[in-house]
Amino acid sequence: MKNYKFLGLIILICLQVVFYSCKKKNDKFTISGTVINSQLNQPIGNVKAVLYAKTVTSGTWNTQYSTISSTYTQGDGSFSFEFEGIRVSDFKIRFTKEGYFTDEYIINPELVQKGENYNQTYYVHQEGWLKLFIKNFYPNTANDLMSFKLVKGASNCQDGCADTLKSYSGPSVDTLHICKIWGSQWAILQWTVASGSSYVQHSDSIWISPSDTIVRNLYY
Repeated sequence: MKNYKFLGLIILICLQVVFYSCKKKNDKFTISGTVINSQLNQPIGNVKAVLYAKTVTSGTWNTQYSTISSTYTQGDGSFSFEFEGIRVSDFKIRFTKEGYFTDEYIINPELVQKGENYNQTYYVHQEGWLKLFIKNFYPNTANDLMSFKLVKGASNCQDGCADTLKSYSGPSVDTLHICKIWGSQWAILQWTVASGSSYVQHSDSIWISPSDTIVRNLYY
């Protein structure tokens, strides 16, 4: 009889441990996903992933993001964050890796539920570089004007090839413009040259190889 009582006590303890473990796990929030190379459609390992949130401090919503946790993706591109319940107005994940653009994703906190795994696929983009040599070889007047703009493939980030119009005036233009651009894509560069009564428009489609520098001469 004593053996049955002892066995029953052991079973009861095990059930309590299992119940407590499940309850503790269900009290957690999980944000996970897989990071994919957008050009090759392949998972990427060793990408740094940082989870941020706008939290409540002393009853006040913060307008700035604070860091919740950070990790690195596995070889299959997977990552996971697990954390206790916090009051937030927004989540944000930032992905960084050498040779890639920094990409950020905003997550609606209403989609992140206690005890559930919010799992998504995220895409990052490889870097390329565009180097433009700009020179007025045949100056005409002080009103010579050259303007160029990237109409496809622009990236409005730090050091990025923006889609804004850039202009150079005068007869002695001799400069170099270098900017970062998405790799594995066709970019379209347009430029115009105005000299005296002449006004000429140009366009060029440029294949941007990832992790490479593409050179174009804009001579006029």
